[in-house]
Amino acid sequence: GARITKPRHIFLLVGETYLQQFFDPAFASLNLVSGGRFLKDDPHTAQLTSALSAGIISRPSIVSLMSGIFDAGLELNEKESFWTNKLPTALPRQLKKLGYHAAYWYGGNVTYGNFNQFAPSCGFDEVETATDFCGPDAPKTWVGVYDNLFLEKAADMILSGDEERGEYQFHFLYTTSYHGPFKIPLEKYGYDTERVMPDAPEDIKNSKSLQKNLGTFWFSDQAIGKFLRTMKEAYPDSLFIVTGDHSYDMSAVLGKTSLMKRDANLRERHSPVLFFHHPEIDQSLFGENTIGGHMNILPTIFELIAPKDFTYYSLMTSLMDPIDHVVSPYHWLRKDAYGTYSNDFYQPLGDGFGPQALREGPQPYREEREGYMDLTGYLVRHPELLGKEE
Repeated sequence: GARITKPRHIFLLVGETYLQQFFDPAFASLNLVSGGRFLKDDPHTAQLTSALSAGIISRPSIVSLMSGIFDAGLELNEKESFWTNKLPTALPRQLKKLGYHAAYWYGGNVTYGNFNQFAPSCGFDEVETATDFCGPDAPKTWVGVYDNLFLEKAADMILSGDEERGEYQFHFLYTTSYHGPFKIPLEKYGYDTERVMPDAPEDIKNSKSLQKNLGTFWFSDQAIGKFLRTMKEAYPDSLFIVTGDHSYDMSAVLGKTSLMKRDANLRERHSPVLFFHHPEIDQSLFGENTIGGHMNILPTIFELIAPKDFTYYSLMTSLMDPIDHVVSPYHWLRKDAYGTYSNDFYQPLGDGFGPQALREGPQPYREEREGYMDLTGYLVRHPELLGKEE
């Protein structure tokens, strides 16, 4: 049965390159995540310290989160057979069984990558593209409309559309701004180095290129924080899930500064932030779990809200079950190690290891990894299966 009162609104917010690294204590002096910390540090938030994204670039992660199967680098969103799919694993399709109207909000143009075709096929009732609803004069990067304007307008449309969408709503939002080249006029939107990061090392504060990069992350985080506050105030019973599409290798950005003085490790390069918030949950929700991934989001939602005997489909278990390891097509993760399938090196995790610790050993969970990839490959080779309802 349900663990929490069925929320009228569920928000899955995916921040572009919203990485865990800037939430780590070692980088607190940069003060880049006060927006996200509004919910992340709330006592009614359950969070993970290490996570796996479903893809190492944006679209595979978004495709996997929508469809409930790994994209596995096959660009399912570009395949016409998936534009009319009836995958029983798809997150919005399964939420509709519980009465939720499902809306996808993208900070860019959903026609890029054919998400205007792919998202509805996964069960979204509504697909909104910021380049349309923010108007032709909205300032934008080459990827999409500035996050502050996108999320403000999306919030307005969500608030004004309750009657049309119904009592229960699922909103999947994906931002775009933290993506190079970094040309947003940050000062216009309130960024001031000394005000934001007065305790940061001087070499970071005095570097124009670093300030453009880090300031853009701050800008995006502030927009995310404002959106979360607005929705929480309007809908206090909401379930929020916040993550990033992937992380980023900050070696070229911070590696030579006095703050890091090293290359980014595997966890920093690949772990997005991941947390759940609702007034009836806290960290005990996850038990002893400190690891998880994108594909654990779907089962966690249903284990939280679904009534007894409700059937749902998921590749992985919920984060409320003990998690021994997590696997994606690209990485593996245990409480004591973070590894990659591109080589035999892995990063040991724990209090006894520094950030540069590295070990070499055989790649674990290869059969499980290959099984996830084979499932996707089988569906690509047998498109006739995609039209079948459960």
